[in-house]
Amino acid sequence: MEEAISRSLREASEAPEAYTLGYEERARQWMKERSASSHASFLIPYLRPGLQLLDCGCGPGAITLDLAELVTPGQVVGIDIEASQIEAARGDSRDRGLENVRFQVGDVYALPFPDRQFDVVFAHALLMHLRDPLAALKEMRRVLKPGGIAAVSDPDYGGWIYAPSTPLLDELNRLLVRVLQHNGASPYYARHQRGLLLQAGFGRSEGQVFTMAYGSEGATRVPAEVMEYYARAPAFVEAAVGQGWTDHATLDAMCAEMRAWAERPDAFYALLFCAAVGWVES
Repeated sequence: MEEAISRSLREASEAPEAYTLGYEERARQWMKERSASSHASFLIPYLRPGLQLLDCGCGPGAITLDLAELVTPGQVVGIDIEASQIEAARGDSRDRGLENVRFQVGDVYALPFPDRQFDVVFAHALLMHLRDPLAALKEMRRVLKPGGIAAVSDPDYGGWIYAPSTPLLDELNRLLVRVLQHNGASPYYARHQRGLLLQAGFGRSEGQVFTMAYGSEGATRVPAEVMEYYARAPAFVEAAVGQGWTDHATLDAMCAEMRAWAERPDAFYALLFCAAVGWVES
């Protein structure tokens, strides 16, 4: 397993970056269903009113807006490399009437902020998609004040379980990992968060896990829909079919199998997320 993980990290570092899930409206709606309580609960105990916070890879801003409420009157900035995500976040911010948050296009590898500006830098489900997560963590540390913290969370596909399995579902899951790696992501990086934070220059780090699980009637349709969306996403199809790893007919069969699996009374799905906090020395 460790050899496979090392190979995954090496292949990801050599691959071009492409966000496999894409930015279609359905993906954006899933991201809007996230919240600070569901996806950033490990960070909440460290927050207090007045902190200056940066959310990297904020997407449509659902978590960002929750964090802005928690640190009011502190100022919050959300950045994402995709302009359509920023526009969606700005719209939701106006709807919620929050005045202490703003959104702008930005690259985590080159944050458009001076040194030591923020008390907290947060990133959820971003670093696993990057070719060089260590470089991103170093940049996050640069913009943190002494005593500030970086908080990161990502899924680790070593903790990806589903039952009952079938040959087609197993093939689809292997294919997803392979395409993620081809597109520059590392499905097994998250377990190394603590060590990467230390390598990035943080004085100490702490890690924990949380799990997204689906095991009731109707709920199992959620991961099935996500998996089918992945299998239909242009970046996924381009890699999977373009590299000769599968064909369109097999992808159709995989998606049909996933939909049938979701309706089974014994279906169960869970994905483990690793989360870590790193402290800048005062």
